[in-house]
Amino acid sequence: MGTMRAELRNAYPVGEGYLLRRAQPEEYGAVGDVLVSAFTHGCWITENYQKRLTAIEQWAETSDIWVIASASGTIYAAVTTPKPEEWPGVRFTFNVLGVAPAGRGHGFGAALVKHCIALAEAYGYEEIELHSSPHMTHAHQLYYRFGFHRRIDWETMVIDSGQRLFAFSRSIAWKTDSNTWKTDSNTSETHSEAVMATTNSSPHAHTAAAGTAVLRYSPLDPRSWPAVIGARLHHWPVTVDLSPSDVSTIVAGTGVSLNGGGAQRKSTWRECAGQMWHGDKASDPDARWMISAIEHDLIDTLFAIATEEQAAAKEALRRVFYARLGWFDALLETREYLSGNTICEPDAYLFGVLITFDMGYRSFFPFGDAAVVDYPNLWRYARRLYQEFRHAGIVTDADTSAIGLTPRSDGTYAAPWGPLAWTETVDDLRAAWTGVAER
Repeated sequence: MGTMRAELRNAYPVGEGYLLRRAQPEEYGAVGDVLVSAFTHGCWITENYQKRLTAIEQWAETSDIWVIASASGTIYAAVTTPKPEEWPGVRFTFNVLGVAPAGRGHGFGAALVKHCIALAEAYGYEEIELHSSPHMTHAHQLYYRFGFHRRIDWETMVIDSGQRLFAFSRSIAWKTDSNTWKTDSNTSETHSEAVMATTNSSPHAHTAAAGTAVLRYSPLDPRSWPAVIGARLHHWPVTVDLSPSDVSTIVAGTGVSLNGGGAQRKSTWRECAGQMWHGDKASDPDARWMISAIEHDLIDTLFAIATEEQAAAKEALRRVFYARLGWFDALLETREYLSGNTICEPDAYLFGVLITFDMGYRSFFPFGDAAVVDYPNLWRYARRLYQEFRHAGIVTDADTSAIGLTPRSDGTYAAPWGPLAWTETVDDLRAAWTGVAER
């Protein structure tokens, strides 16, 4: 691991009159008292966990104990970080971060998180992994602010109360971006050029089939989006049937009706999308593999979760879905599109999954489960694609209204599968998608 920077080894000021520094052994009792106060004020912990909070001397055998204290020595906040020689691997962590009630409102929690991130970077770790109780929502909001996101596929730790802990991770390479949570007025214009570059390079850009291709689909069906996006990108004249469908109808649907040049035939969704993207990067083995992963691990899994009645089977499917989302989130940390510099067929598939998941399928998941906004790279990607597609006319007012993302003409929202599932990350998921809200 790397050498720690000098400023991290020594005490440094936090606000006016406070220092962030290592705790002295004679202060371990006070540190334990602060942590118990922090974790029991407006929250609850078990007796066993309380004993763990006060065992600072034992923590100190393998961890550094950091505190924020006044000049007179009163401790207001604390956190423990593992000594690097005791913590091999690429992922760092920190534990029992707490701010006493008397210290709240001064930004001490944020200061400790910043310090832990700086330590991880200085030591040479690539990522930070955290675990937190589900009810500690204020802590979760703090973590989200600093680029952490839920990793449901890692959530296998069960503590003495029987709770399964939430898991969070953050790449050291992730940097705060002012455009992450709010719309940049230039974003749509800039990225729409990349979207339209796809249409201009496509062999179908100016060779639409004779007649009108009629695609009958529900906008809440993730299978339909690649065909519709492809058709609109490539200037095929398309009429879309926005008739509402319930989930059983969507799952049962196996084909679309194509009417072009007077001929009518049925096609599978995959065949239809393939026609619209013929000659695109789907011929690339990596792109074909991504499409297969999206179809099987995301789309098929969503449908199975929506219809599965056995709790154990639903839980297993849920883990598959979130594991694949996490994989795509990691992939998109270093790229704007899934393959190359312009949108391709796998992007159309993934976008369809992300928008239909947040607008509908999350209602079939347990309360409080992660949304797309909880995956920072996927969220930037989905929001960017949404703005690009809206700017280019690829996603229409009729699409967003039918899916329940934007209001209908009477000001009400469609809710084909009931109210949107709650997420703790943003107050208004619709506003977050459309660029109105900040996180």
